[in-house]
Amino acid sequence: RHQNGRLKRGVGDVAARWARRQLMSTVWTGWKTLVGAAKDGRVISQQKQRELSDRDAIVQALESKLRDASRLHARRLRAAEQRHKRLLDEAELRADQAAEATNRLKLFSAVKLRELSQHIEALESELTPAQLQQLIAKRSTGGGGGGGGRF
Repeated sequence: RHQNGRLKRGVGDVAARWARRQLMSTVWTGWKTLVGAAKDGRVISQQKQRELSDRDAIVQALESKLRDASRLHARRLRAAEQRHKRLLDEAELRADQAAEATNRLKLFSAVKLRELSQHIEALESELTPAQLQQLIAKRSTGGGGGGGGRF
């Protein structure tokens, strides 16, 4: 009996040690898993941080290029506007000069027509009706004695 009790106690001790080892093994495995997960989490977190940092750098570079392109476009647009304004001003000046030249030509033509009309009236008053008829006849037949069509 006594031996039987010892055996039972020995088996109980072995079972208790076995249970403790199982528990310690489970705890150890759990702890290793948690530590590994934490390390993996840090690695993943660092990797995500690097990716975000890289993306931020790319976004900043693109924004910088966009600002530069926008400034360049604005400069080109201002230059084109100035060029077109200058061309428009030049065209308006030429149109004003052409209108002024046309007005001068109209005035000159009116003055010359008045002078010619007065000259014709003066010639008519100096010519006799027979001379006037002869002159009109020469003009209508194309003859004119080398006068070149001028009175």
